[in-house]
Amino acid sequence: MLRSKEAGGIDIQKRVEKIRRIEKKFVSQIEKKWIRPQHYDSDLHLIWGAKEALYKTYSKKKVDFCQELEIRPPDFNQKKAKGIIYKDKEKIYDIHFQWLGEYLLVYSQPE
Repeated sequence: MLRSKEAGGIDIQKRVEKIRRIEKKFVSQIEKKWIRPQHYDSDLHLIWGAKEALYKTYSKKKVDFCQELEIRPPDFNQKKAKGIIYKDKEKIYDIHFQWLGEYLLVYSQPE
């Protein structure tokens, strides 16, 4: 079991069609570069879920999801990625994700 004095975050997302309509609110230009065209909606859900987990980790209000949270290109085979919170002080987190039918489970933990 991993233990840490620092908080982690968790998010569960249901696959929804409206994800493309709101992507400008949470996807940065850097993240757009690694989105796979054949898995566009799934990758958008991953970015959203990972950023929600980071937001819960940060646990304070007023975070710009495009500018202050970043998800690095994932290892889709290992179901892992790195997430960065740039607010206050740069902090890197391990992101783990798993699709469970129509739901995506994502959690963050300190690196």
